[in-house]
Amino acid sequence: YMYFGNDFFSSFSLERFNTDYGIPGSPEGHINGVSISMKRNTQKFNFHKDISIAGFQTFDLDQRYIDYRHSESVTGSSYASVILAHQILSLNAKLSGNQKSIGSLLKIRDFQAYEFYWTPDAQEISISLYGLYEKELNQYTLQSSFRIENNSIIPDITSEYFYANLDINQINDRNFLLFSAAAAIITKRKNWELSLGSMFTSRAPSIEDLYSDGPHLGVYNYEIGLPELGAEHTYGLEASLGYMVDKTELKITSYQNYSPNYHLSKVMGAGYEPGADWIEWGSGSAGWLYIYQMSGLEVYIHGYESEFRYDLNDIISFDGSFSATRGRNLTDNSSLYYMPPDRILLSTEIKILPFSINLMHKKVFNQNRIGLYESATSGYETYNLIGTYTIKDSWAIHKIILQIDNVFDRKYYNHLSRIKSIMPEKGRNIGLQYRLNF
Repeated sequence: YMYFGNDFFSSFSLERFNTDYGIPGSPEGHINGVSISMKRNTQKFNFHKDISIAGFQTFDLDQRYIDYRHSESVTGSSYASVILAHQILSLNAKLSGNQKSIGSLLKIRDFQAYEFYWTPDAQEISISLYGLYEKELNQYTLQSSFRIENNSIIPDITSEYFYANLDINQINDRNFLLFSAAAAIITKRKNWELSLGSMFTSRAPSIEDLYSDGPHLGVYNYEIGLPELGAEHTYGLEASLGYMVDKTELKITSYQNYSPNYHLSKVMGAGYEPGADWIEWGSGSAGWLYIYQMSGLEVYIHGYESEFRYDLNDIISFDGSFSATRGRNLTDNSSLYYMPPDRILLSTEIKILPFSINLMHKKVFNQNRIGLYESATSGYETYNLIGTYTIKDSWAIHKIILQIDNVFDRKYYNHLSRIKSIMPEKGRNIGLQYRLNF
């Protein structure tokens, strides 16, 4: 529902989303597979008003409430092995001007876990103040931003809980005072644009990062938190160079990030060995799970990205991108876990109204730079095809869209998936959509 006034508008919406899906069986995890049911109810309210106060021109208020719940069970079982739920209430108020904005965010999260997941019920309360300022100085644009946040995590220690791997004496209230800031300078000279930026960011651990103790069947692992985990801080530098002329656009970006306490959940071992301490036994019917332990690591991550676009004429255009990321685990002097492999994306679009065709080619390279107990993945190539037929009349735009993903039905594995040893990514997928814009 939306309402428009002379100098304001507001909207209210409700959304309900339910889905049931599953993961096939495997000796690693559960012989019979896993059934997962997820429910999410969302309520949103937005209010926007034009104002004139101290150089600010607009006021925005965004309120949201999310009620989420999912259950995981061994396929064929009449009861759930794991139930996780949370409710999130957020309220964001922001004043915006021509080259500045300031705002505040309140977020309250209530977390609950049931059945064989031993994490205590907990509440997370976050209050933050943030701002952005931009100034034009000769041929330069200066940008700066900040964020101050107080984050409190309050576990329920009044009830009796059983912990399989955590010490109950470590389950305590945690409070984090966080500060983040960034600054950048941008200059444009003829067809060139150069941007240099730096940042310092802080992030509090989540309830799950601190107090997890139970199986997560959806990704076939057993998760253990680290109650004494501190805040994550990151120092970063970034440089970007762009070139634009006529029908050609090119941009190259390089970045470097250093974190003395990078939050990461890492597998504790590999291979099936009876009695191994990196395996959790009896987590499901005739199955076992690898143990993942939350940790704080000293890491260095760097990489670069490039993008280009070229319009041959009004009918044919080309665009593409390349990305490469490298990560180093300085704590263990090894490669960092869960680094994406190098990737190339190429796309060709042909527009002969009312038809348009887009052919996309993705090439992903081998990933052999892996952390301890992490498995390597082979590279792959896939092709996607999207065809659109558009009809315009006096009151609406009609679109019929045919999309074919993985046209040649290639079998491939996502390196960042924790269940890649169990199942590949989806094969050929065909979808037909009708869209009405009015």
